[in-house]
Amino acid sequence: MKVVIIDDEVKSREVLGTLISQFFDGLELAGGAGDIKNGVQLIKKEKPDLVFLDISLKDGDSFAILNKLNNINFKIIFITAFDEYATQAIGFTRIPCLNKPIDIDELEEAINMVKHTEMVVVQEDVSIILNVLNSKFSILPVVDVFKVTFVDAAKVIYLEKKGNETSLQLKGNRQLTSWYPFHKYIQLLKNHNFAQPNKAQLVFMGNVSKYPRSDDNLVYLLEGETKLQEEYKTDFIKRYGNFRK
Repeated sequence: MKVVIIDDEVKSREVLGTLISQFFDGLELAGGAGDIKNGVQLIKKEKPDLVFLDISLKDGDSFAILNKLNNINFKIIFITAFDEYATQAIGFTRIPCLNKPIDIDELEEAINMVKHTEMVVVQEDVSIILNVLNSKFSILPVVDVFKVTFVDAAKVIYLEKKGNETSLQLKGNRQLTSWYPFHKYIQLLKNHNFAQPNKAQLVFMGNVSKYPRSDDNLVYLLEGETKLQEEYKTDFIKRYGNFRK
């Protein structure tokens, strides 16, 4: 696999390049770049099989590189030095994200993962990341075996765990099913106008019809109601209060 590294820290590129050269047979390091413009040019020139993308670059973020490319025909491993806003969207997908300093065992696991990932899956996951981030989390992905569709978050009354899948209850008594697990939606949405009233549901704050109180056992929604369990009350009421500010 031909590999390029896009990271604005020269030392980080050198360290990762050394790890790749010394410990991973079958990977060929074809170059590195430190900004968006040169990153795009490098990818177009080298046509790599795998790109390591540091999320934060001095002139922006690496998602700008993905937005500037007409086709994503390479595998991706993201790199980050801290817990970033974007990692919530990445965590929803199957694209690995490594924390700096890079651990050799985690690097090996990520490389093995991308080697066995179909390109159509990578393209699907990049679409999810870019759409969610570009919308500032105002849309959310619904995934089934055939396609990814995007739903306006404001139309969602709640999401609910259904076995290994997730059910979305929408305004107008409409329902959708996503084969992504509920815990992935928690990871993606809990800090973006959604909160848990109970173990199995995520509610969109904009569709709560009555300010919840500490003695309530129900959350009243624009369409229907749902349980407000004791262990979730404090967090739910706090998040709703912040949403209403």
